Amino acid sequence: MALVLIPPIGLDTACWQWLQLPPVPVVRYVAPGFGRRAPARGPLTLAGMADEVAALDVPAPFDVVGVSMGSMVAQHLAVRHPEVVNSLVLACTGASADAATSEARASATERTGMQGVLRSTLSRWFTSQALSAAPGHPAVRYAETTLRVVAAHAFASGWRAIAQHDLLSALGYVDVP
Repeated sequence: MALVLIPPIGLDTACWQWLQLPPVPVVRYVAPGFGRRAPARGPLTLAGMADEVAALDVPAPFDVVGVSMGSMVAQHLAVRHPEVVNSLVLACTGASADAATSEARASATERTGMQGVLRSTLSRWFTSQALSAAPGHPAVRYAETTLRVVAAHAFASGWRAIAQHDLLSALGYVDVP
């Protein structure tokens, strides 16, 4: 059995560094445009990312852990490719997203760049105690450093993909723990 980890929007494989992982093969997926990965050639979609995860060189079925946008990708994976999913752990997500909020975040990123949305992003992800920790919470430092180098168009594309997320009617058919 293998484990596939899918991170939140804008983050890369290092976001898992604080986990104690099981002694199984682990694959850390990174969305197009994040980490060192080139942006998608066309519009970024959660379904397209799910298709990429399904095509990974990983023995199926595998266990999947996703956070935020990663959890949305995992949901699409379970709906589109149920044969590859053994189990799901979904954190910080829902079966649908608020399209207007996601589009507003995409537009703000395009308008102000990553620096302009950095504080609001971090304040959604971390508690005020973590944000004010001295000399700095390691996860906050990691997220801030990582997000600063993400291309604004890639981050905006991720938010537009999230804006399309609506699996409310399909999740009832997912039959994995």
